[in-house]
Amino acid sequence: MIWQKVPLPLLLPLLLLQLCCPTTGYYGHYSQWPRPAYYGRPTYFLPPPPHTPTMPLYPSSLQRLHQQQLPQQPLHQQQLPQQRLPSNRWWHAPQRIITMPTTTTTTTTTTTTITTTTTTTLRTTSKSPLDKFDYEDLETDADLFEGDIALPEGKSRLAVDFGLFPAKRWKNQTVQYKISINHTMTEVLVIESAIRTISFVSCLKFVKWDGKEKDYIHFQPSKKRKGCWSFIGRKGGRQQLSLEQPKAGSCKCFCTPGRAMHEIMHSLGFYHEHARPDRDQYIQIVKTNVRKGKLTNFQTMKDLETSRNFNYDYSSIMHYGPYFFSKNKRGKVATIVPKEKGTAIGQREMLSTTDCMKINSLYKCFGSNAVNRQIQIICAMVGYSDV
Repeated sequence: MIWQKVPLPLLLPLLLLQLCCPTTGYYGHYSQWPRPAYYGRPTYFLPPPPHTPTMPLYPSSLQRLHQQQLPQQPLHQQQLPQQRLPSNRWWHAPQRIITMPTTTTTTTTTTTTITTTTTTTLRTTSKSPLDKFDYEDLETDADLFEGDIALPEGKSRLAVDFGLFPAKRWKNQTVQYKISINHTMTEVLVIESAIRTISFVSCLKFVKWDGKEKDYIHFQPSKKRKGCWSFIGRKGGRQQLSLEQPKAGSCKCFCTPGRAMHEIMHSLGFYHEHARPDRDQYIQIVKTNVRKGKLTNFQTMKDLETSRNFNYDYSSIMHYGPYFFSKNKRGKVATIVPKEKGTAIGQREMLSTTDCMKINSLYKCFGSNAVNRQIQIICAMVGYSDV
């Protein structure tokens, strides 16, 4: 025996220590296990006797909870309360909350209700008839030619023919621009979104004004003329493009990037689609419904350069809406009626497929068969469609 080999002076203190102080078991819990080894872990494991269950040292309140009688119902049939599982490591993901199906259903229902309410509100705001009339007013309030086209005195009102007016074309397929500091950051993002869209679908390059170039577009909201308006083609020098800023209850020219695209298209040399000489084959102008003194805005152009080789485009972002310059917009008294029934006109969301093709044609972006095919694919994918 080992104790027989231990000297008596050392054996007696060890026996006294064993009798006075009980041994500790796993992680310091009191038990009948032998003396622990590394980190309190016993050198070998023996299950505690059935009549002496291991009892950890809890605080008094937790100890009372621990001593409560456990339910007799099997665990898998019990109604589990909401509980939080702690992470095993501090660097793990945030703690998850495990809930019963009833709680999950309630949460899902609440989320669905909120989503539905938000969607309904947005649709009411964007599809309200007031908004439709507002954007028409934005292109007619400035009292300019065709509502939103600024014309220098003595200049021709014909659509731009770059063969006759080469100075109207922006040089080297490049347009320099400057955005006024009066525009907010949100408005700047809308303008830049419109610019990037036109640049993406064509070979045109829009670069910020370097301070040296004489000709550039200046996005500057006008203090005198309300609404959204611009000049046709390259005017020469600083060329203002005005987008009225949002006010309480109205987003004005910044509801969508499409309104900015519409005015940029004017600055590139495009007139409105309804001004084409062949428009009477596709739409009817109800002259009796036009406001007094505004009938000149429905005259046709003599120049076909910007629309040549392309069919009439109801979906064009450059097309008038049905109630432009109407005597009674609220009563839905139309001034333009498409001859193709069920056709919508006047969208300001996105360039149509034909708009995209016209830009590339006007600025000579077409080239090899591969390039032409690429342009056709891009225009077909990006172009607006009301189908």
